[in-house]
Amino acid sequence: MKTLSLIFIGILLLSCSKGEENVSTTELIQMENIENKLIVDIIYVLPSGGFYTNAMYKLDEVQFLNYLNEGYFHKYNIELIQGESRDFINDELFNLRDNRYKETEVFLDQTASFHKKGKLSIFIIKRDNILAIAGIGGEDRVLITDKFLYTNTTAHEIGHALGLSHVSEIDNIMSTKKNERRFFKDIQLELLKGRINQLSSF
Repeated sequence: MKTLSLIFIGILLLSCSKGEENVSTTELIQMENIENKLIVDIIYVLPSGGFYTNAMYKLDEVQFLNYLNEGYFHKYNIELIQGESRDFINDELFNLRDNRYKETEVFLDQTASFHKKGKLSIFIIKRDNILAIAGIGGEDRVLITDKFLYTNTTAHEIGHALGLSHVSEIDNIMSTKKNERRFFKDIQLELLKGRINQLSSF
């Protein structure tokens, strides 16, 4: 039997690119017996040289996935399940600002062999190294700058990674506008769940 518990939160920073701070209220939902589950690997992008470790990101992975599940996915009977945590030593990606206007191409190219099939991979990089982006999503992979992890940008880019395109509705998670992104439409959910089922069959 499904159990729901509602909590209300405020203040989310909303942006897909270098953006503005907005205030939003979103429902947090905890649910048991979720049917659509997707394994998520969290991957820390580090430069070569051995001077840096993933501790510099200061990320509580359990809390992060709880934020995504309770704020965006549980209400749609979708759950992100913690997979592996890995480090990815890659100077090209860590210094993505050197590839301005080709960020998506560079991201997908550099991560192609490191991404594991059947999972969603969330790659995390330092915001300080990026000139204009908060996140990228495509081909079952997400790139998020550390300062935008706890914003709707992450849910938005997960949507892209699982095959969703931009829409014009301002309250839709896939909105192009810098407003409150809170909901998926039924047709989007059908696509999301279809892709999740494909991935879980690997």
